[in-house]
Amino acid sequence: MFKGLEMYVPRGCFPPNHVVSTDLLAEVIVVEASGSSWSTALDLGCGAGALTLLLASQRAYTVGVDVSERCIRAALLNADRNNLHARVDFVVCPTANCLREKSFDLCVANPPYLPLKPRLDYEFSFAGGERLETTRNILESCRQKTSEDGRFFVVLNDMAYKWIDVSSLRKIKCAKTPFDIVCVFTGSTRLGVFRSGSDRYT
Repeated sequence: MFKGLEMYVPRGCFPPNHVVSTDLLAEVIVVEASGSSWSTALDLGCGAGALTLLLASQRAYTVGVDVSERCIRAALLNADRNNLHARVDFVVCPTANCLREKSFDLCVANPPYLPLKPRLDYEFSFAGGERLETTRNILESCRQKTSEDGRFFVVLNDMAYKWIDVSSLRKIKCAKTPFDIVCVFTGSTRLGVFRSGSDRYT
């Protein structure tokens, strides 16, 4: 179960339970949705669909996107299990390049943010590239798919700041772990692109 949703998560898909980043983003979604007028939402890197279904349960038509066919099949099953299939669609697509720009009121992304090069399939769920180039591409795609008046919510840890400039984003909620500090940030399409922050550390 995840936030009242029955979830099947196969091996190789990012598990939603007991994960700080997912819990933080879920809390923000529920709070922000209570005072919002979102009608369309995008979950970029949706995995087995936990956040997609949470968004759909808040009355937003939601599209979940992931590169893994296995995870998308699980997400479709989870939508049926929770009777939310009428409010969601799932697509196998890298970084949402199959979707129109500025077509969603809201985009959420819980990207891989460890500066590691993925070598095996399951490592794509936590390894964002040696300089977080994959992570930055996901975040920039989230920004591009958000409408002019929309918002996006993304999760990063403090180690990612070396490679991603978050100075134009607003920090909403954070949590400390024994290893790092994980935060949810928000922004809009009116902000600039997600730039590399590495020049500040050279």
